[in-house]
Amino acid sequence: MVPVLFSLALLSTSFVFSFNKLEFDKVLDKHVQRFIKKNNTAGLSVGVIKASFDLEKPFDHIYKFGDAQKFPQITIKESTVFRLGKTTHLFVGLLLAKALNENKLSLKDKASKYLPKSMELPKYHGEEITIEQLAFHLSSLPDEPTTILKRYQVSPQEIGAYLRTYKLPKKPGTVFIHSDLGYSILSVILEKIFKDRIARLYDNEIFKPLQMEMTSLKELKEHYNKLAKSYHGIKLVSSEKVDKGYSFFAPVSSVLSTPSDMQKLLRFCLRIDEKDLSKCLGRYYGENREIPNQSIDRSALGLKLSKLSLSSSLLTYKSSCLYHGFSIAIAFIPDTKTGLVILSNSEDRLENLADQILSDLNAF
Repeated sequence: MVPVLFSLALLSTSFVFSFNKLEFDKVLDKHVQRFIKKNNTAGLSVGVIKASFDLEKPFDHIYKFGDAQKFPQITIKESTVFRLGKTTHLFVGLLLAKALNENKLSLKDKASKYLPKSMELPKYHGEEITIEQLAFHLSSLPDEPTTILKRYQVSPQEIGAYLRTYKLPKKPGTVFIHSDLGYSILSVILEKIFKDRIARLYDNEIFKPLQMEMTSLKELKEHYNKLAKSYHGIKLVSSEKVDKGYSFFAPVSSVLSTPSDMQKLLRFCLRIDEKDLSKCLGRYYGENREIPNQSIDRSALGLKLSKLSLSSSLLTYKSSCLYHGFSIAIAFIPDTKTGLVILSNSEDRLENLADQILSDLNAF
């Protein structure tokens, strides 16, 4: 019996000291430098966390590459401010999980139960859209209005008028259509049940509890000199069409944050930092639905749930987007307490880079 215990002790010790930061640094740098060279990327940050059972303490580090501004040159810092775009959906998902945990609503509820009469949702042969269908992008609503409406300054009244004439192309629940419109409507519902504006809900229910002091739906004066310039190749991208604070779509695309704050969010999602809000994580991870006609991916609350890679079946929560010269990717594996956040001020798709780094991080 003693030799077996001794063997297990040796095995455990080898796991504890198996992570080699210098080797991982080289691997990550190789991936990132290749990506930057290929895409002429201005700058990016990569925040990584590995807190598996085989480590004495979490590996938690933010890597910075390139510039927040090219001329005059300002390098990327942990305090550099980025626009999060559609990654903001995960905050809607967290608020919904909290509402479900507190029995404030049911996923089976008709969305109309919580919406003003001025925002009447279309029906499909008399069938109404549910909270569940909005939450998992199964409502058949489009990503955004398919009209000449300027989404970055569209009002709730204009959205209401649009919805009154919109015809659902498919029966709700039968087709996956990623919908900013659906999640914006969900934010209106959350305002109703929590009896507060969505910006204050983000602040009071998520950002302040997680000590994300530089994260906000509104552009703060503290953001002014720290907001990265955004680029498409070598060309500066104008902020003219960024969703305005009063836009109906602002709650699902206009949050600003920093690498440092997003690392705090990642720590929370991986249950490294336990908060009162952690009570809703069981519901947050537990609620997901199959995407029709796709056997691999599932729709989660504000994220997509899929296998890490073809060679690994680890379930990974992911979100990535492009937003007016900014690129964002977040991916994490709750089961192994491993994750990353990539923030870039260049308009380059980050999904493959995120998968490469996360796979390597998980393997170390």
